[in-house]
Amino acid sequence: MAVPPPMILFIGILAVLGACCTVLLLLLVHHHEGCVVLVRRGISTMTGSGGTEKKIAGHTPAPLPRRVVERLRLVVVDSSITTTSSSSSTSTSSTTHHEEDDKMMDTNSSNKTIFENVGMNLVRSTTDAPTHLPAAAVAHDFPPPQQEESPTAADTVTTIASSSTTIPTTYDMMIGEQQQQQQEETSGIMFHTIDENSTLLRQEIGSGVHPPRHRQQQQEKEEEMTLCHFYLAKSKIPDSGLGIFTTRDISKGSIVGPPDIVIQVPDLNPYHADALRVLLFDYAWQGEETGGQYEGQRVYSFIPGFGMLANGHRHMYNAAQHYGSRIDNAGITRDKFPGAGSSSHYHEFEFRATSDVVAGSEILIDYGPNWFDEREIKGKIKTPENLSRLVHSVDWLRKNGICLDNLMVGKSSNPQAGRGAFSTRAIAKGEVVAPAPVVQIMHRKSLEMIRIKQDPRTGKEVSETLQSILLNYCFGHKNSSILLFPYAPIVNYINHSKKEPNVKLRWSQSPHHDVIDVNALKLSDLKLMKHAGLMLEFVATRDIQPREEILLDYGQAWQDAWDSHVERWRLSSSSHDHYHDNIAYIQDLDNDIVIRTKEEQQRSPYPDDIFTSCYYSYADGMRRGTKRSDGIFVWAHSRSIFYDKNLRPCIVLDRYHSDVGYQSLMEKDYLYTVVILNRFGLRTDERIPRGQAHIVTSVPRNAIRFSNKIYTSDQHLREAFRHEINLDELFPPNWLDLL
Repeated sequence: MAVPPPMILFIGILAVLGACCTVLLLLLVHHHEGCVVLVRRGISTMTGSGGTEKKIAGHTPAPLPRRVVERLRLVVVDSSITTTSSSSSTSTSSTTHHEEDDKMMDTNSSNKTIFENVGMNLVRSTTDAPTHLPAAAVAHDFPPPQQEESPTAADTVTTIASSSTTIPTTYDMMIGEQQQQQQEETSGIMFHTIDENSTLLRQEIGSGVHPPRHRQQQQEKEEEMTLCHFYLAKSKIPDSGLGIFTTRDISKGSIVGPPDIVIQVPDLNPYHADALRVLLFDYAWQGEETGGQYEGQRVYSFIPGFGMLANGHRHMYNAAQHYGSRIDNAGITRDKFPGAGSSSHYHEFEFRATSDVVAGSEILIDYGPNWFDEREIKGKIKTPENLSRLVHSVDWLRKNGICLDNLMVGKSSNPQAGRGAFSTRAIAKGEVVAPAPVVQIMHRKSLEMIRIKQDPRTGKEVSETLQSILLNYCFGHKNSSILLFPYAPIVNYINHSKKEPNVKLRWSQSPHHDVIDVNALKLSDLKLMKHAGLMLEFVATRDIQPREEILLDYGQAWQDAWDSHVERWRLSSSSHDHYHDNIAYIQDLDNDIVIRTKEEQQRSPYPDDIFTSCYYSYADGMRRGTKRSDGIFVWAHSRSIFYDKNLRPCIVLDRYHSDVGYQSLMEKDYLYTVVILNRFGLRTDERIPRGQAHIVTSVPRNAIRFSNKIYTSDQHLREAFRHEINLDELFPPNWLDLL
């Protein structure tokens, strides 16, 4: 047989290879045919390898499946929501919801109930919450948070390189972090990376020689860090005392000032409430505005930075709260640290500009629509006609103001402390690190918290008295009933050090405000003061470097109390049940992509101290007419829906895929059908009428969160450390009423 020419042989080989590739491709397609997704308008069909079709709900919500209707029967019985009384997730008895359940429970009431179907140790919502407290949750054009893009607890801090240690921080107002990062990314000269230890690394690209433009930016940045941008100075509003002023322009929607800590104070002792008159009347926020509504039956929130220090205005405010606070334990868990429950889990509460703010302007926050009316001061405050007149010159502020942004928040060098306060710039010995105006609390018994719980052994309700976590943030003296609560940005994060403090306290000597001689102030005079007017100062006892942690000696009495607490904790932590309970922290669960349905929770329940809650406004749903013909409501987004006041208990009935178009079908694309429930503190128009089951579908994952059941967060631990910070020799002798 003759040998084919080379060209014919080459073509034959190519033909054989092409046939083999075709066969292989067909085999691969057949093997993976279960992954082929056919997308149509309104509904998607996934063809499985077994030849069956899996239909996925599209953009228009489908009618409730039969399984959901069956689950609903577990929730609704004779058009009533069944409740039970218990202190744990196991119900002991059931009762039909009555009208009395809607009334506010006083300290002697026995109306405390929980929702049997979700095992929540919660109470039905009360009548209208008081409106005399500041409520700055006004809708503005801020984008809603996206759950899938939300950082984890470990990602909530940015870190800053230091000469001695690496300090994570949540705020760097000095250098305009967001604008600087955008400039660096645009220029392509420098970028930031976060390593496994959360250390901020600055990596240079190319030869490492900065062009002139970038060197100028670096120089401007260094100069910017040495300047103060927020000052405490005399307010331009008559008879309003001191106010907060900015020395740089702030654009609409930008963060105003450093994020605040929030201290939740639930269920105060009504017999001593008058001792808190100044603090509650002038400075308290409703717990639902900050996400603290589940800490007790009636919760007050204190935001001791801009939330207490800034003045308010009925119409001409230029800043308002931006959603709520972040909640996490800063790594201080109850099973490993004796400090668990001694510091607030609520932090990073932000205010944002509602309009462009020019340099020199006073920061005025929104107190809510009723704050001025209920204090009977309508028309009594003489204010300029517009904000342009509420301005000091920047030069005047630098000469006559007290700097408010020498501090920022970071992870403390003390592992028992969690978060701490750090310097933003170099501070010389003897300089004022931060002012600390204080509110007088006329008796320490007013910080006792009375809570009513059910004894799991007897089923009877019992009351117990605990000290409020607010005590840990107050100044005081062991021989006085008077307490002083400081309020200024970041000062409540200053931790204790007996050996290496770098600041001390003194009564303010600033010439920029009316100084009161506290040693001449009698206790009877202090009781007659209707407003706060006293001020302390944190003063550097040595030169302080930038990014150095600020530490104060809390006093020998505090140190002795802490040492005793640690010893008791070591002896008791292995025997107390709550250290081994089936509990979890919210930040550990909120990153779960998929929420379990009620049926799934029966097989795989969530921890005992957790329940699901949803962002939803009943009033908006009724007003917008989102109810379908089958009686089910459709969840709708609004500008204010993600404010914490709209967070309420819910039961997840079903989970289904949304219409994702040509995107892959991901777990994050699930939508949920839920039953919305009432809670304490809701307004009348937000309360679902008794006996009705309010079902809502098309609820996205980022509208569902985990919340702590009432009295289960760490601040309610019976063994949590409680002690005021001692002023010792600074405390006026006239106030020592317990000698």
